Amino acid sequence: EKSENGTPAYETPHLRFQLAHNEVRELLMGEQLYGDPTLAIRELYQNALDACRYRLARITFLKRTGKYQGNEWEGHIIFRQGMDQGRPFIECEDNGIGMGRRELEDAFSRAGRRFADMPEFIEEQAEWLRCDPPVRLYPNSQFGVGVFSYFMLADELMIETCRLDRTGKAGQRLQVDISGSGSLFRVRTLNDGEDAGTRIRLYLN
Repeated sequence: EKSENGTPAYETPHLRFQLAHNEVRELLMGEQLYGDPTLAIRELYQNALDACRYRLARITFLKRTGKYQGNEWEGHIIFRQGMDQGRPFIECEDNGIGMGRRELEDAFSRAGRRFADMPEFIEEQAEWLRCDPPVRLYPNSQFGVGVFSYFMLADELMIETCRLDRTGKAGQRLQVDISGSGSLFRVRTLNDGEDAGTRIRLYLN
């Protein structure tokens, strides 16, 4: 098809919008989005708080349905700072719901993906609402984009985590090493966890 002046009105190949992945990643982890690098600490706390609230909701449901066989539980969140072989770090440890390989792959490592959008949580929440009285959880943090904010403070992350399954039992304890925001995750199985929870250490830049 030609326009009135004889020049093509439409040509190929097509142009389309594309994400410049490196640049978008820098934006998500940068001060342009967050303004203050110390907000990475807020993200650590919010994720830990949600993990504890998630575990409490799961235990509450199991108790109300007569399926809980674990010990009494109380949530704890601990922040530490120190040195590890000459490298300064800040870490946050909680005894919340923890993460398994599925959560690491489908939520933690994906920008913008919330754990509340995962099929397991949606299915579980539907069970909670059928309970009498219903069990409700309203997450406030957002895994993914928030995790990128850690790299405003850190060159490297180390994560130890153990998932509490839907029967109330702790699964395998995993260690995850991430050397940068664009790096591959190195995931290792340590052992069967004695209790669920997550410890995230930020090696400061």
